[in-house]
Amino acid sequence: QLSAEEAREQLEMALTTTRLVTDDAARVRVLSSLAIRLPSAEAQEMLSTALATARAIRDESGRFQALKAVAECLPTNLDLLGQALAAARETADERQRAELLCAVAARLPVHAQDCLRGALIEARTIHDSRWRAELLSVVAERLPANETREVLREALDVARMIRADEERALALNTVAYHLPFAEAREALIEALTAARAIRDGEGRMLVFAAVADQLPTDEARRPVLREALSATREIQDERLRAEMLCAMAERLPDD
Repeated sequence: QLSAEEAREQLEMALTTTRLVTDDAARVRVLSSLAIRLPSAEAQEMLSTALATARAIRDESGRFQALKAVAECLPTNLDLLGQALAAARETADERQRAELLCAVAARLPVHAQDCLRGALIEARTIHDSRWRAELLSVVAERLPANETREVLREALDVARMIRADEERALALNTVAYHLPFAEAREALIEALTAARAIRDGEGRMLVFAAVADQLPTDEARRPVLREALSATREIQDERLRAEMLCAMAERLPDD
């Protein structure tokens, strides 16, 4: 194990090396991962630099990846979170915008009500129902208690209206994570019902696995994981099937 001094020296070396990286998006991702290892004041300064660099990237894909990397590392600093929220709003691609808004909203403290209200307004403009449901759910948790239930119900209604089985199942599973136990159980049952209608083995497996991750006991998970394994066997691509089986093996109970 490294001493504090040795760890600091290695971090300084990493920072020096990072400054030589010419690709802005790559440099932002590295700076973000290093920032979480720094004291608070230094971390905020580095993340501020990373965020400014990310916002200036012209390539949409690179900008999105860089902003996402920063957003996932932000502390509960309202100035930085506000800047990140503004950057998310500026993103043209709707799905990328929704994903960034989710990442930022998940970092917002409950007292940041102005930012949360802004995120809620943005959520309701998202046309993609799955992402709208997810963003509504993330924001709902941070609203005053009397509003949380109302917004979660809105998210659940959005998820239930999705026509495509896989998208509906994934949305229901996501919203369920934020619901009280009884309502979450009902949403997960609906997600499993939708999953069983998915024709694609990979899609069916992914939903079963996602639902299983939320179930509280091995006893509850076992039958769902069996269905996931059965779906995995239907995947025609051998390499993908092997990858999915490995992912499933990590979820199986020890016994």
